[in-house]
Amino acid sequence: MYRALVIFLFILPPAYLVYLIVLYIRTRVPYVVTPKKRLPFILDHMGITPETVIYDLGCGKGDVLFAAEKFHPKKLIGFELSPLHAWYAT
Repeated sequence: MYRALVIFLFILPPAYLVYLIVLYIRTRVPYVVTPKKRLPFILDHMGITPETVIYDLGCGKGDVLFAAEKFHPKKLIGFELSPLHAWYAT
């Protein structure tokens, strides 16, 4: 069991790196995460009202949308081409 865990932990990061490289080759867009400490500043300056519809193109894991949820906009819509990140966000 311990051996399988060690092998898994050594294989997972390189596999994820290969996935990100293949994703970049496919889309020509790098995966860049928005720092969570900047999200309150970004969302405060968006002027979100109850009638606001937010579209997040390339939403990744949905961090911005999940953070914007506390402002109660009318609708939140995220688009992501990466199947792994879209699965993780749901």
